[in-house]
Amino acid sequence: MPPRRRLSTRLLAVAGIVVALIIVLLLAVRISPTAKLALYTICSFCVMIVCLEVSFKGAVLTWIASALLGVLFIGVPAALPYCGFFGPWPLLKGVIERRFCESRGTLWIGYVIKILIFIALVIAIYFLFNALIVPFIALWQTKFGVPVVVLGLGTVMLALIYDVILTGLLMEYCRRIRPLIFRGK
Repeated sequence: MPPRRRLSTRLLAVAGIVVALIIVLLLAVRISPTAKLALYTICSFCVMIVCLEVSFKGAVLTWIASALLGVLFIGVPAALPYCGFFGPWPLLKGVIERRFCESRGTLWIGYVIKILIFIALVIAIYFLFNALIVPFIALWQTKFGVPVVVLGLGTVMLALIYDVILTGLLMEYCRRIRPLIFRGK
């Protein structure tokens, strides 16, 4: 088989399996009363695997296909966090970390860019879903006495922790699971 055809066959096979897995995980998000963030993180990890094993374009197509199918079959409330943040974040992360890597000494610039992108996403979500978010902020302010600035800083810290966990998952995949899958190559 020609190399181009082999790549497109591999893309189709891996992307199809990953899209199906993401849909199952989004269904679990909808059904599960807890562990929603962990399930969304696994969805992000699946997109990263396609980016690593096939191509960036394949990962983008996987995210788009799984986002559309998630909205259609699972529902908007369960699929929206994946469509807006957990799906595209590994793609943005990959682009930023390729451009600003540790070997060039510009890793800190990558983290600053990721924080700025995350803040822009939070602001966009705030203005798009103002009616849903304002009561949540008011609850935290009145019930727990937490200022908005502390909530914002906590959200940024949560994003950094999520990013580090995603990097750790990818490193463990490359170290332990990938050699088992591609042992014969």
